[in-house]
Amino acid sequence: MSIWHARSIGMSCRGMLRASNIPVVFLGRRASASVPDACAIPRSAPYGQPGVDTHSTPWRFAGAAAASLFWLALASPSRTEDQTDIAEHWLQRLGPEAKALDLSLRRNLLANRQDKQFIWQTCSGDRGIQDCKFFVCNHNQDSSDNALGKTRICAVVRVGDTLNGHVGLLHGGFTAAILDDMTGLTTYLEKDAREMGRDAKIFTANLSVNYRRPLPCNSEYFVDVRVDRIEKNKKIYLTATIYNEPGHACVEASALYIVKQ
Repeated sequence: MSIWHARSIGMSCRGMLRASNIPVVFLGRRASASVPDACAIPRSAPYGQPGVDTHSTPWRFAGAAAASLFWLALASPSRTEDQTDIAEHWLQRLGPEAKALDLSLRRNLLANRQDKQFIWQTCSGDRGIQDCKFFVCNHNQDSSDNALGKTRICAVVRVGDTLNGHVGLLHGGFTAAILDDMTGLTTYLEKDAREMGRDAKIFTANLSVNYRRPLPCNSEYFVDVRVDRIEKNKKIYLTATIYNEPGHACVEASALYIVKQ
């Protein structure tokens, strides 16, 4: 079966925090503000080092604490990032109320990792993920219904030609991975907006991906992630779509995250 046929990717939640799958690097051309020392992860931190059992309970919680710093580094709208280099068709999708996320802290956080973050380090570079800008956008849901989601995060992503499966086409596994990162980010911001606890942990329970159109390399894409609803104050359901420049929905996904207090 071709990777472009519809398929589902199920990820069971077995108590393993997905601390390595978070978007944590500024890939744009502008950065501002120095990083407070308190936000930096020490180079001697054992989490993720070779020879350390990162699956044991103490290291999983150490990873959760590190993950919280990464998510927190994305949580503030930017006052310095402008949208002058965003294509007009993407600006229309973002809407007039979109605000760029402040990504200035993430470079330092990544530099102090002992391992490599898959999406924003391993897959990034001149021919990988070349640029990515994140925005908080208007969700347009009934704010009076507390069961409905409050958070919508969008990104404009430009990729090169080293993330391919078939010749000239992005690999479906890479597409799923970037959606996993972005749904995780959106879940974290939803948790924060609902004041569900700064120390609460986030776990991927399910990610289902449908591939509707192939994604050519050396192109720019728009990723739109929305929280649909909340159940029992711990289950967060999301949907995500990747659009190409003509405006076609190429990949659609749904996700379920569990918030553990």
